Amino acid sequence: LGLIGADAKDAIEPLKAIVAKSTSDQKIWAAAALVRITPTDSKQYVTIVMDALNDKTATAINVSMRYTAIDTLELLGGAGKDATPELVKLSKDAKLEIRLQAIADSRM
Repeated sequence: LGLIGADAKDAIEPLKAIVAKSTSDQKIWAAAALVRITPTDSKQYVTIVMDALNDKTATAINVSMRYTAIDTLELLGGAGKDATPELVKLSKDAKLEIRLQAIADSRM
Protein backbone atom coordinates (compact mmCIF):
# COMPACT_ATOMS: atom_id res chain seq x y z
CA LEU A 1 0.00 0.00 0.00
CA GLY A 2 2.80 2.39 0.83
CA LEU A 3 4.26 2.02 -2.65
CA ILE A 4 0.96 3.19 -4.12
CA GLY A 5 1.36 6.46 -2.21
CA ALA A 6 -1.44 9.02 -1.95
CA ASP A 7 -3.76 6.93 -4.14
CA ALA A 8 -4.03 4.46 -1.26
CA LYS A 9 -5.80 7.01 0.92
CA ASP A 10 -8.73 4.62 1.52
CA ALA A 11 -6.31 2.45 3.52
CA ILE A 12 -5.36 5.21 5.96
CA GLU A 13 -7.93 4.41 8.67
CA PRO A 14 -7.39 0.62 8.62
CA LEU A 15 -3.61 1.20 8.78
CA LYS A 16 -4.05 3.58 11.71
CA ALA A 17 -6.09 0.88 13.48
CA ILE A 18 -3.19 -1.56 12.96
CA VAL A 19 -0.76 0.98 14.39
CA ALA A 20 -2.99 1.48 17.43
CA LYS A 21 -3.66 -2.15 18.36
CA SER A 22 -1.12 -4.51 16.82
CA THR A 23 2.19 -6.16 17.56
CA SER A 24 5.37 -4.18 16.96
CA ASP A 25 6.14 -5.87 13.63
CA GLN A 26 2.68 -5.07 12.30
CA LYS A 27 2.93 -1.51 13.65
CA ILE A 28 6.16 -0.72 11.83
CA TRP A 29 4.91 -2.07 8.52
CA ALA A 30 1.64 -0.13 8.86
CA ALA A 31 3.52 3.02 9.94
CA ALA A 32 5.90 2.68 6.98
CA ALA A 33 2.92 2.52 4.62
CA LEU A 34 1.28 5.53 6.31
CA VAL A 35 4.47 7.57 5.99
CA ARG A 36 4.44 6.89 2.25
CA ILE A 37 0.71 7.59 1.87
CA THR A 38 0.59 10.71 4.06
CA PRO A 39 4.13 12.12 4.26
CA THR A 40 2.98 15.42 5.77
CA ASP A 41 1.46 13.51 8.69
CA SER A 42 4.50 11.32 9.31
CA LYS A 43 6.03 12.86 12.45
CA GLN A 44 3.57 10.95 14.64
CA TYR A 45 5.18 7.65 13.58
CA VAL A 46 8.71 8.46 14.77
CA THR A 47 8.13 6.70 18.11
CA ILE A 48 7.03 3.50 16.37
CA VAL A 49 10.12 3.63 14.16
CA MET A 50 12.38 4.19 17.17
CA ASP A 51 10.76 1.29 19.05
CA ALA A 52 11.37 -1.00 16.08
CA LEU A 53 15.00 0.14 15.82
CA ASN A 54 15.57 -0.70 19.47
CA ASP A 55 13.93 -4.14 19.34
CA LYS A 56 16.87 -6.54 19.53
CA THR A 57 14.88 -9.79 19.48
CA ALA A 58 16.79 -12.27 17.34
CA THR A 59 14.18 -13.45 14.85
CA ALA A 60 13.81 -13.25 11.09
CA ILE A 61 10.74 -11.05 11.52
CA ASN A 62 12.73 -8.75 13.77
CA VAL A 63 15.47 -8.28 11.18
CA SER A 64 12.86 -7.42 8.57
CA MET A 65 11.10 -5.09 11.01
CA ARG A 66 14.32 -3.26 11.90
CA TYR A 67 15.27 -2.99 8.23
CA THR A 68 11.84 -1.47 7.51
CA ALA A 69 12.31 0.97 10.40
CA ILE A 70 15.67 2.10 9.05
CA ASP A 71 14.21 2.50 5.58
CA THR A 72 11.26 4.47 6.99
CA LEU A 73 13.64 6.93 8.67
CA GLU A 74 14.74 8.10 5.24
CA LEU A 75 11.11 8.84 4.36
CA LEU A 76 10.63 10.75 7.62
CA GLY A 77 13.34 13.20 6.62
CA GLY A 78 13.84 15.89 9.25
CA ALA A 79 11.21 14.35 11.52
CA GLY A 80 13.50 11.36 11.97
CA LYS A 81 16.67 13.29 12.76
CA ASP A 82 16.53 12.25 16.42
CA ALA A 83 17.26 8.71 15.28
CA THR A 84 20.75 9.57 14.02
CA PRO A 85 22.48 8.23 17.17
CA GLU A 86 20.54 4.97 16.72
CA LEU A 87 21.73 4.69 13.12
CA VAL A 88 25.29 5.06 14.33
CA LYS A 89 24.72 2.22 16.83
CA LEU A 90 23.06 0.09 14.16
CA SER A 91 26.06 0.51 11.88
CA LYS A 92 27.76 -1.91 14.31
CA ASP A 93 24.84 -4.37 14.50
CA ALA A 94 25.49 -8.12 14.40
CA LYS A 95 23.32 -8.49 11.27
CA LEU A 96 25.06 -7.43 8.07
CA GLU A 97 21.86 -6.26 6.35
CA ILE A 98 21.06 -4.00 9.30
CA ARG A 99 24.58 -2.53 9.30
CA LEU A 100 24.49 -1.84 5.57
CA GLN A 101 21.05 -0.22 5.66
CA ALA A 102 21.98 1.91 8.69
CA ILE A 103 25.10 3.14 6.92
CA ALA A 104 23.18 3.89 3.72
CA ASP A 105 20.44 5.80 5.53
CA SER A 106 22.80 7.71 7.78
CA ARG A 107 23.91 9.56 4.66
CA MET A 108 20.42 11.08 4.22
